[in-house]
Amino acid sequence: MFSDLNGHPVRTNQNINTTFDSRSYLPAVTKRVIDSAKLLRERVEHFGSSCAIGSPKIFTVSALAKAHGLLLRDLYSEDHNEIKDAELCIQFWDVLRYNLPELNKLVEGETTSRLIKEAYFYPYSIALQAMATTANYAIKNSAGSWESIFSKVGSMNWRRSNPEWEGRAMSAGRLTTSGNHPILTRNLIKKHLDLDLTDEEKLIEHEFGRR
Repeated sequence: MFSDLNGHPVRTNQNINTTFDSRSYLPAVTKRVIDSAKLLRERVEHFGSSCAIGSPKIFTVSALAKAHGLLLRDLYSEDHNEIKDAELCIQFWDVLRYNLPELNKLVEGETTSRLIKEAYFYPYSIALQAMATTANYAIKNSAGSWESIFSKVGSMNWRRSNPEWEGRAMSAGRLTTSGNHPILTRNLIKKHLDLDLTDEEKLIEHEFGRR
């Protein structure tokens, strides 16, 4: 066994690393959120590098952990209270469940993960990270009304066929996380929610508009 493990090591994917990480804080919070949020229970891929076609899983655990890290940036509880930090993440997921197309239908068994992944953009990591960063901004600047502000994501056109995503989340019709694409994706969401862009976001948006 020692020879096999050390002589022929196999690099594990991010989902496996997150699933079996029992020491880091963010994976621990993420596991608590998955157990508590009805939308996520039994719909998170913990082992494969992505959600297989036809699988009931709609999100990967590593994508959730990254999104939670962005959502909680500078907002972690002072004593690193897993329950308190998980509650904020669960609020985030509840807003998505009740405002994004089809997600509540998924919970109620009226649609499938496969149909959502084929038609919509929001189950993918780049969208989750953009929404988490936007929610983080809303919490910091409008703590008492952030859920109301963030709920406006439900009125966006999240279909993958929406041409607004081209050049932002998409390149030649394919999802991409390279270069400024994550920021440009976030910019579109923030503008739809009437949230101010940072100086960096304004500069990148200006360059995008000149193309």
